[in-house]
Amino acid sequence: MRRIVIATHGKLASGYQDTIEMICGKKENVSYMCFYSEETNYDEEIQKYMDSVSPGEEVLILTDMSAGSVSQRFLKSLEKPNVFMITGINLPIVLEIVMYKGEINHDVIDSFVKGGVSELYSVDLEKLKEEAAAEGGGSDENFF
Repeated sequence: MRRIVIATHGKLASGYQDTIEMICGKKENVSYMCFYSEETNYDEEIQKYMDSVSPGEEVLILTDMSAGSVSQRFLKSLEKPNVFMITGINLPIVLEIVMYKGEINHDVIDSFVKGGVSELYSVDLEKLKEEAAAEGGGSDENFF
């Protein structure tokens, strides 16, 4: 079985939960941790979660910032087998991971990351209009 934990600063993780449930329905294997939004011992919460992982289960830890304190708190968890962490997540990568059915390994993780990065770009409306006009299209409706 695969387990996914989305852990972020503030309530961003609950925003991911809301969007995942809207698009994919409720996912029993996905947990959410909103750090620093209330008084709690987060290290104990992480330890309790990791202690509940059965041998042979895969765990994907998804965090918001690579050098952030949330990611730092999970580093010790990576010592367990079949535990992976991706930092700097965005919605496209989260949805791809939640819907992925295949086996997880570092090559698959790298492909998730590449896919997530490919969703990041600056939108320059004037440049898009110029490119559309050069390709013979003139409609404002087909930029993406």
